[in-house]
Amino acid sequence: MRVETFSESYVNKAGFIQGIDSRAKLVFVLACLLLSVISSSPAVPVSVGAVCLALIAVSGAPILAVALRMSEPLLFAAILAAIQAFIVRGDTLSSFNVLGMNLSVSAEGLHKGVIIMSRVFGAVTAVLFLTMTTSVHRLLSAAARLRAPKAIVEISLFAYRYVFVLIEDAVTIYHAQKGRLGYSGLACGTRSLATLAGAVFLRAFSQAEATGEAMAMRGYTGEYVPTANEKLRARDAVFMGALFSLCLIVSIWTY
Repeated sequence: MRVETFSESYVNKAGFIQGIDSRAKLVFVLACLLLSVISSSPAVPVSVGAVCLALIAVSGAPILAVALRMSEPLLFAAILAAIQAFIVRGDTLSSFNVLGMNLSVSAEGLHKGVIIMSRVFGAVTAVLFLTMTTSVHRLLSAAARLRAPKAIVEISLFAYRYVFVLIEDAVTIYHAQKGRLGYSGLACGTRSLATLAGAVFLRAFSQAEATGEAMAMRGYTGEYVPTANEKLRARDAVFMGALFSLCLIVSIWTY
């Protein structure tokens, strides 16, 4: 099931990587994201992605799970990259005619598309490294100890808690629609999908109101208390710092 793709079933298999202090991993990932976004060369985010993929592989995460989590963002990035190759003006590399329209691929557009793809690759793999080797309670505790905004920590906590509830509701509605031949044709399937999306959207609103009222009745003040008391070790900081230095060297070398 798709719920399994977003679960923590792989975190406990991460071994040495799991034992690294969550604050060190969080700072490392944020630095990698920043480096990937501001880089002007595709080699930098690619190197970030290679390092993070190596860490994920060492953690023992299944390759299929990694591929599933990367497939959707990379697919959207590929579409954006293809659009850039056609709409950006510049030196024409090739041109062809499709349904009476003359389309041309420019060198500048292709370069911009490659940069977009590489940035998405680096950012996605960095986030995957963090989420596939760190449990949510450790990650939120690390964010709270690093003085992250309380609102972000609180929203992240409830979002993670109820995303699985919404997924289960969506699966239940989908099977009910499928049992009533709701996806027997393209038009019927489109209407059923729209109904499914609307039902989940309304369910999210009602669940938010019910949860807010329930938490207020229990005296909840919106303050997250860290539950994971990790001690930052020098070897953790040195290890993550060394890996980030490799990416930084590539950035300086390709500048």
